[in-house]
Amino acid sequence: MLGGIKYYDGQFDDARLAINIAQTAAQMGAVLLNYFKVTSLIKINQKVTGVVVKNTESGINYNVNAKVVINATGVFVDDILSMNEPHTSRL
Repeated sequence: MLGGIKYYDGQFDDARLAINIAQTAAQMGAVLLNYFKVTSLIKINQKVTGVVVKNTESGINYNVNAKVVINATGVFVDDILSMNEPHTSRL
C-alpha cells in the first residue's frame, strides 16, 4: 500500500492527522511507541529491516525488527537518513 498527503493550506491541523494515523495503524496491527529514540538502523543485505531504539525514560535499548520501516520523523528526517547513508549531505 502506498500513500501520501499534499496540502497547500497553512490552516492544517497536523496533530489531529497524526493521532488519526496512529489510531488507524494500531487497528491494522502496528505497534506504537512513545518516548523512544532511534539510535541506529538494523540492516540485512543493505536493506533496513528494523531499528535500535532507546526508551528515553528508562534508558533501555531495544532491537525492533519490522517488515516495513517508515521514517516519519518530521524535521528530524535527515538524522535518520544519515544513519542509512552517513556520507549523504543534508538538504
